[in-house]
Amino acid sequence: MANPGSYKYTPRIQLKILALLWLDSSAYSLYQDVIRPKYFTNSIHVDICRILFDYYEKYKTAPTMDVLVEEVSDLCLKSKRKSAFLQEYLDCIEKMATIPLDDSDYIKDKIVTFGKRQALVDAVYESSVILENEPEVQYAKIEQLVRNALLVGENACDLGINIFENIEERFLSYLNEDDVIERIPTGIEKLDMVLGGGLGRTEMGIVVAAPGRGKTTTLVSIGAAAVEAGYNVLHISLENNEKQIARNYDVRLLQKNKEYIEDNIDKAIAAMFNIQKYRQGQLRIKKYPTRTATVKTIRALLDKYRTVQNFVPDVLIVDYGAILKSSLSYTDKRNAIESNYEELRAVADDYNVALWSAAQGNRGALSKKVVTMSDLAECFAIANIADVMACICQTLKEKIKGDLRLFLPKIRDNADTMLLSGRIQYDIKKIEMFEVINNVDDDEDDEDEDGRDDKVPNKGTRSKIKGSKQNYDNSEPELDNWEPDR
Repeated sequence: MANPGSYKYTPRIQLKILALLWLDSSAYSLYQDVIRPKYFTNSIHVDICRILFDYYEKYKTAPTMDVLVEEVSDLCLKSKRKSAFLQEYLDCIEKMATIPLDDSDYIKDKIVTFGKRQALVDAVYESSVILENEPEVQYAKIEQLVRNALLVGENACDLGINIFENIEERFLSYLNEDDVIERIPTGIEKLDMVLGGGLGRTEMGIVVAAPGRGKTTTLVSIGAAAVEAGYNVLHISLENNEKQIARNYDVRLLQKNKEYIEDNIDKAIAAMFNIQKYRQGQLRIKKYPTRTATVKTIRALLDKYRTVQNFVPDVLIVDYGAILKSSLSYTDKRNAIESNYEELRAVADDYNVALWSAAQGNRGALSKKVVTMSDLAECFAIANIADVMACICQTLKEKIKGDLRLFLPKIRDNADTMLLSGRIQYDIKKIEMFEVINNVDDDEDDEDEDGRDDKVPNKGTRSKIKGSKQNYDNSEPELDNWEPDR
C-alpha cells in the first residue's frame, strides 16, 4: 500500500520551519520531539533537517553556516545521485540564512500542527500496513499509534512551574482553596479527616483486603457517599453483575436493607427520587467479564459517556485492577498487574477523576490483626503506584460482629501509618469510623481463623474524636418525606 503522503504545507512555510529550527536554538529545544526529518516533503529539506538534528544531538548547539555547508557537501560527495544537486542544497542553506522570521510566533504554531498532522499521517499508514499484513489484527496496537499521534506537541511549551514566579498569587490562593487539588469525600468521616477532605482528583486510592473482607462493600460505600455529595460516579465491576451492584447502591443510598425495601416499595421509590432531586450526583454502573476489559476499554467508555450522554464522572471506581486484561502481553503475571495499575493511575490524571480501586490481600491477611502493604497478593508494585492505600483489618470474630479497622500504610504527601476503628454494616453497605489510633504497632500476634485472640491492637495511643462509637445510633430514619440533612 502506498504511503498516503504528507500534509501540503507550502514549500516556503516548510522552509521557514526548517530555518527556525536552525537559527533559534530555543525553538529546537521546544519542538525537537514534534518534528521528524521525514515529515518534510522536499528531500533536500529532509536531509538538512537530519543534519541539524544530528549536530544538535552531538554538540548541544546549532551548526554555523560554514559547518552546515561542510556537512551538506560531504553528504553529496558520498552519493552520486545527491552530488548532482549540490548547488540546490547550498542554495537552500542560503535561503534559510536570509529568510525573514519576524512571523516566528506564527511559524511556531505551524510547527505543532505540522508535526501533529504528519504524525497522524504516519499512524494511519502504519495502521493500514497492520490491517493488510497481520493475520490477527492488533487493534490495541493501532489504537496506541493513533493516540500517540494525537498527543504530539500537546505539551511542547509546557516547562512546568517556576516556584519564584507568581508568588503572591499562589500564596493568596491558599487562603481561598481547601487544597491544591479538589478533594472528593469518601463519606467515611475519619478517613476524610486524615486525607484532608478525601481523595483528590488525579489521585488513585487502593482498598486492600483479604477475600471476603469487604473490598466491594467499601468501594460501594465510597461511591454512594460521592453521589450524596453531588458528584458523578462511574462504577466499573469486573466480578459482580450490574444488578447486584445497583442493589448494593440502593441499600447504601437509602440506608435500608433489602428486606425493608421489599416490604416498603412505594416509600423506597419515593425516597430514591428525592435523593436524585436533592443530591444531584449521577451514578453509572458498567459490568465487564473478568479479564476481558483493558484500561483502554475503560478510556473508550469514558469517551462514550462524555459524547453520547454528556456524563463526565468525578469519581471512577474500578473493582478491581488486577482482574483487568493487560493491554500488552507479559509472561510474568506480576508485570501485567503492575501495568494495569499504572495505566489506571494515568486515567485518573488524564480524566481528572478521583479513582478508587482494590487489591487482593494474601491468604495470611485473613488472620492478621493489622493488614499492611506487605500483605498484597501477587504484585507489591501496586504500593508504589497508589497515592492512598487503605487496608481492611478484620478478624473472623470482628467480621461476625461487624467491627472493622482501616490501616493506612500510605498517604502521599501526608501522615500515614494510622489505624482507624469503626464498623461495617454489610446489609446496607455502609462503613463508619469512630476512632483514630496513632503509632500503630503492626507486630501483634496474629489470630488464626479459629479466633484464638481477637483483641483490637491497643499498643498505640488512641485519639478520641467527636462522633465516637458510644454516640453511634444503630436505628435508621424512616423514608417518609426523606430530605437531605440541612
